[in-house]
Amino acid sequence: MIANRWSGIGLLIACVGGLSAVLHAGLRPYDFFVPNRVSRSAGAPGLVFDRQGIAATTAKRAGPELGRPAPFSIEVWLRRTASPPADGGAVLSVADGGKLAPLQLSQWQETFYFRFPALQDGVLAEQTLSLKDDFPVGAPRFVALSSGPEGTRAYAEALEIAYVPGVQPLVRWGTTLGGRLVLGNRINAGRGWTGRIDGLALYARTLTPAELATHAASVRRDGVRALAGEPGLLGLYAFDEKAGGRARDLAGAVGDLTIPARYRPLGLEILRLCEPLPGNPVSYRDMSLNLVGFIPVGLLLFWSLRRWVVPGPASTLWLAIVAGFSLSLIIETGQAFLPSRVSALGDLALNTAGSALGALLAATVSQLRNHGARNWRSLNPFQGQP
Repeated sequence: MIANRWSGIGLLIACVGGLSAVLHAGLRPYDFFVPNRVSRSAGAPGLVFDRQGIAATTAKRAGPELGRPAPFSIEVWLRRTASPPADGGAVLSVADGGKLAPLQLSQWQETFYFRFPALQDGVLAEQTLSLKDDFPVGAPRFVALSSGPEGTRAYAEALEIAYVPGVQPLVRWGTTLGGRLVLGNRINAGRGWTGRIDGLALYARTLTPAELATHAASVRRDGVRALAGEPGLLGLYAFDEKAGGRARDLAGAVGDLTIPARYRPLGLEILRLCEPLPGNPVSYRDMSLNLVGFIPVGLLLFWSLRRWVVPGPASTLWLAIVAGFSLSLIIETGQAFLPSRVSALGDLALNTAGSALGALLAATVSQLRNHGARNWRSLNPFQGQP
């Protein structure tokens, strides 16, 4: 009797320990309250980002409905650091709530690239224009993207580096920017950049190489404010405020950038539906981990509930599945507030399926053991004799 009680206590401890370990793995590194590492450049205009930093427009702006892409251009003045993150980081991104960011400027090792979704031959796929140029550490560099009906071109120092004919990003841009402009990261965070942005300009038209060269010379001579009044200007950021948590949009159509005190996702997405897309293959390894990792959870929950709650086998099975689902829901909800994690509906489904498989396995083992014990008792000639 005592041994049976201690075995039950041991099972309960194992269950609590297992569930705690899964909860810890799902919520680590617990970066709920990390300071936002964005600062003003000393002695010159610019915003400095240190990996866990983010700045963004305060709200989504009204724009034309997604349809035919509108002509647009973007100019960025930036400097890279000596030690970028291993995965590069997003210098700039636009978010409109879609499954792909309409536009991203990111760094990979020592170079930069523009990435955007576009329709090519009727198929939605990601396009990448790499700026295969030398970006010396700390040196100012001017990069630009210009898009129109003839295609999209990427520039470094006003020289064309890459070109995709007949393809335009699917951005909701017209007279206003449809979406949130994010600097130093993506809107769901987790891919922070290290470096400095000295200026930024956005246009609702296609800039020519001659205009890009003129703008580069003007900014080099007179600063980013020299571009105020340019035709088709949507947003202009000089980053010359001395302090404060806001960077003014000198053009006014995109909106001011805010620099929050805490580093966290700006777009709270709980149970996001992550759809596979061309260029973004499904990670079967992650899917397997989400499924297999919760099988022990279902096993421990079934055995513990069967031992201590003592309902029928069917009730225990359903309770174990519901408990596994609840644990996964807590984890996925918490991940929505973590900049390094993604709250995904698919993960919740896989975790619940893993719990169900574990509980079914435990129920099957228990039934086989009970059936074997009954058979043994019926065959034992000494059963019931004194």
